[in-house]
Amino acid sequence: MAIQTFELDKGTTFVAGLFWQTLNRPQKLKDEVRQLAGDLDFDFFIIREATIPQVGFLSGSEGAAAGQMSCAAIISKTLDIEVGYGSSLCAIRLPDDRFLFVAIRDGAILPYGDLIGSEEEVERQFLEQLSIGEWPVLVAPSHWGVDGAVERDFPSFLPKNSKGIEYHKWWGVKPVSGSRKQTLMVILVAILISGAGMAGFYGFEQYKSKKLAEETAAQATAMQQQKTEAFANLRVDHPWTSVPQPSDFTAACDGSFKNKYIFAAGWQFESFNCSTSSASYTWIRKETTLASLQSVLPGVASDEMGEKASITIPFAIPQPQKENLWDAGTAKAAFIERMQRIGANFSMTETPVTVPVPDAKPPLPDYQAFHWAIPLTVLRPISVAAFLDIPALRITKVTATLQNGAINWNYEGDIYEKN
Repeated sequence: MAIQTFELDKGTTFVAGLFWQTLNRPQKLKDEVRQLAGDLDFDFFIIREATIPQVGFLSGSEGAAAGQMSCAAIISKTLDIEVGYGSSLCAIRLPDDRFLFVAIRDGAILPYGDLIGSEEEVERQFLEQLSIGEWPVLVAPSHWGVDGAVERDFPSFLPKNSKGIEYHKWWGVKPVSGSRKQTLMVILVAILISGAGMAGFYGFEQYKSKKLAEETAAQATAMQQQKTEAFANLRVDHPWTSVPQPSDFTAACDGSFKNKYIFAAGWQFESFNCSTSSASYTWIRKETTLASLQSVLPGVASDEMGEKASITIPFAIPQPQKENLWDAGTAKAAFIERMQRIGANFSMTETPVTVPVPDAKPPLPDYQAFHWAIPLTVLRPISVAAFLDIPALRITKVTATLQNGAINWNYEGDIYEKN
């Protein structure tokens, strides 16, 4: 998530787009922050001391600088004072007509709840989160027509004194002492001083990345030349040609996810699942009856005792368009970079690929396959698709469960690239 900034008064810069993490060691906050910053490759931070302590991280490579003031930290503190710790959803017009979005769930700023964007982008994000669980505090423009929301500008969240806005030092982000990036900067300065020439001028990180990319490309070219003859006359089935593209699959899946199913007739929502041909819901009976659920949703099936119920909703998805595979290493690298950019937890494992031919020794396939998974994210399917527009990447399974009043989504799929 890229950071965004704006100025309210001359010389005061506010920032949004921080990567928020919950802290688990209250007695050793500095050690935990330093460790997380090193692992995640960030070099600026702000600690939010609350019932649930959090740290927000930023990167200097994206324009972060010491002293920039965290919008989400300020707004969450003001709301803590005004209404207490809880869940708040805020969309606030800024002086430059962009909009600030802040989402706080059970006293913690959500990983994707701190951003600045256009009114259209923020409204879409706001309404998406509004459909998930309860939000006791809602701040939004009056012309959006959100029931129960109040309209506020950004300065209304800032404390005032007789001289105007009362700025606090803790609002400002700080550099991470002893972080990996600072260590690299020390090395870079040493290189420049010693006259290391172009490597120092170009930047140690960029120089290292460029050299690695050149070596990887050379190896890939050599391997490709060795395999060309083996692939020349080989016809290989390509699995991605029979699986819908992510945008089509997620549109069908997201369109099947409706509140009338989640809160149906007083039954407790258990899970929502999407395959490439249908969506299904499961519920557990509470203080209600199977007949009441079936009266609302005809076609619901149940177990023998009527304690658990389910329904399957088929949908049709267009056949995928023809796509050209990306070169070896590039599709996988693009997926990893995009997941890291939005701070999503994910996993990826290579899937063995064999070509079924009668020969004793099958030839090598012309593609590689990797299975990936994104667990426990608040992003709905239609939002995930925006990050997965990589040729021959496919989503094969989507599930959603209700935990602590919030919907958590899980995604699985495969990604293919040239061998």
